[in-house]
Amino acid sequence: MVFDLNALQRLEDRLSAPDGIEIGDLQRRLESAFADERDAKDVNDYRVATRRWKKLKEEVCPVSAFLSFIGAGGSARFPLDSLVPDAWYTPVGEEPVGIEVTLALGRTSYELGREMVRDGVGRGFLGLQDNASKDDFDRALQRPRVMYNTRQALDTVGTGIRRCLEAKNDCKYQGMWLLVLAPLGILPRERWEAIESDLRQYAAPMPFDQIHVFDGRGQSARGFQIK
Repeated sequence: MVFDLNALQRLEDRLSAPDGIEIGDLQRRLESAFADERDAKDVNDYRVATRRWKKLKEEVCPVSAFLSFIGAGGSARFPLDSLVPDAWYTPVGEEPVGIEVTLALGRTSYELGREMVRDGVGRGFLGLQDNASKDDFDRALQRPRVMYNTRQALDTVGTGIRRCLEAKNDCKYQGMWLLVLAPLGILPRERWEAIESDLRQYAAPMPFDQIHVFDGRGQSARGFQIK
C-alpha cells in the first residue's frame, strides 16, 4: 500500500481531533504509516522536514517516541498549527498538559538531511551552532568526514541545548513541559552525564514544570530530564 498525501491528511485529521488519540493507537498509526511504501520525494521531504512532512517529523513523531520512552498512558492531541503548545498530553484521570517541542542544532539537522538526500549517506556531527554563517556550514560540509572527540560533542550539543532553553524562557509556557530534541546518539549514553548537572542548573528558573532532553531516532531512544 502506498502512503500518499491523502493518507497523510487523514492521519493529521485524526491526530488533531478534539478528543485526542490514545497513546497506543498513536504509536500504532505511526508505525503503520511508515511501513507503507512512499515515493522517493516524500522520503526526502521527510528527511529535511519540508512540505507536508514538517509537523509529523518535528512534532508528532518526537512526542510519540518520548511518550513511549517514559511509559506514558492516556491520550495526546496535536493542533498542527503555529500556536503554543505543539501537543497536549492527557494522563489517565488527570488534566491535559501542554508539550512544547524545540530542536537543538536544528540547522545542522537540516543540512545533514540535505546531505543525505544528495549523497545517500550522511554524517552525524558538524560542530557548528545554528548562528554559524553559511560559509561555515559550506566549509564543514565540504570537508571529508572526520572523527570527533567526546569534549567537542558535549560542548557543541550542550551549547545548542542552552540556546534552546534561552529561546523558550517565556512566561507563556508556565506549567507546560519542554521537549528539547538533541542528537544524543552521537555519544554513548553515559557520556552525557558530564553536562546534565550544568543543564539542570540552567533549566531550574524556567517556567516549565518539566524539561526533557531527548533523541528518539534510530534503534534506541535515549534521554534525560533536566527539570
